[in-house]
Amino acid sequence: MEWQLDAVDLEPVRQWLSRADTNDCLAVHRLRTQRLFDTYLDTADWRIYRGGYAMRIRRGARRPQATLKSLHSAQADVADRLELNEPLKTATIAAVQQACGPVASQIRMLTGTGSLRALFEVRTTRQRFALRRSPTGSALGQVALDDTQICASQGAACTRLRRVEIEALTSEHAVLREFVAVLQRACALQPASDTKFSAGLQVAGLQPPPIAS
Repeated sequence: MEWQLDAVDLEPVRQWLSRADTNDCLAVHRLRTQRLFDTYLDTADWRIYRGGYAMRIRRGARRPQATLKSLHSAQADVADRLELNEPLKTATIAAVQQACGPVASQIRMLTGTGSLRALFEVRTTRQRFALRRSPTGSALGQVALDDTQICASQGAACTRLRRVEIEALTSEHAVLREFVAVLQRACALQPASDTKFSAGLQVAGLQPPPIAS
């Protein structure tokens, strides 16, 4: 479960998170910044999308990873989509085809003999903050300040997104909801208008078929 908020400028959010009195309920601890490179994929006839999912291969974290996310949330104010992750030997389509974990298995069920193709690329500089009940307590959630560039696969067209994402790491969601509400008011943030996947489709000029009900 995560909350996604659009930001015109990430610096005021960064400064707010860095203050010791940010929130009485949670301690905020800065983590290592990541540079992430994602490639979104589907078959030529959109079998993954028509199955209700988006798929990506990510590099730049500890090791390459394949992710499958459901396209829609059950709640309007929070992204509670199903997400499956699987580590890969390399950040390639061939590695997905050779893998046998939850993502690879589901992809084979969705695509059959269909070949995967790259749709668009997403490059993100992600500054992360852990959210804890106390400075030495375990993390309840994580805040990510994402400065993202989305490009068509051939690199001809790009768009830029600045986004704040708050991800729950436990089932204690009430305190995170309170934190998100305070953060939104303090930094004048609005719920994200679309996902990175839908923004990528627009940048790449792609129009998948309607999903059958």
